[in-house]
Amino acid sequence: MYDLFGYKLIDGMNKRNPSFMVGLFTQIGPLSCFISKHSIPSDMEYAPDGNPPCYKSQDEDVVIQQDDKIRLKIVGTRVDATDIFAIGTLMDDYLGLT
Repeated sequence: MYDLFGYKLIDGMNKRNPSFMVGLFTQIGPLSCFISKHSIPSDMEYAPDGNPPCYKSQDEDVVIQQDDKIRLKIVGTRVDATDIFAIGTLMDDYLGLT
């Protein structure tokens, strides 16, 4: 059971290849979480020409791609009849690759 009320830090896995510029989709057990590009630090840029496409820092020492484990902060949740969905951010200290 997850306790996902307001601003919890949690570890997840980037399960979808970031093949577009809008952000990252992570999986945290049964929970799907979207991290908008506006919630990713400004020094990280989308690299569509990467193999595979990824988000990487300007000095390329941090690269987030499919199946990477990341630490994120939950900022909002939604529960439907058949799905649990969250919005996350990487804009805080100690968030990102684990």
